[in-house]
Amino acid sequence: MSQNIKKIFEKQGFIRLKGVLDYKEDLEPILNDMAFIMDRLIHRFVPKNDKVKVLNYEFKKKYSYLVSLDIPELDQYFNIRLPEKNINANSDFFASQSIWNLIKNKKILDKIEKIL
Repeated sequence: MSQNIKKIFEKQGFIRLKGVLDYKEDLEPILNDMAFIMDRLIHRFVPKNDKVKVLNYEFKKKYSYLVSLDIPELDQYFNIRLPEKNINANSDFFASQSIWNLIKNKKILDKIEKIL
């Protein structure tokens, strides 16, 4: 299959592989870290009298609520890259062990190696 992966990639310029990552092992830790960040943002930005209610929302509803607060650069808290402009010591970006584990995931690197 490694030859097929390389040929498909060379023809299309991309390849989509299913079943490479395990949701529980590889992706759920990232979502858990994002949920933690979301709760930290709620504690930081949500008015005191609404915090308990908002903390009990599911992730999408929490995010929608935070969007309604017009928090500057809200998406940057969940971005794994530094901002494009005005980078300083307090610039926010999403860096966690779970993201690092995904970046260096052997299952992904093995597939990339077959393409290269």
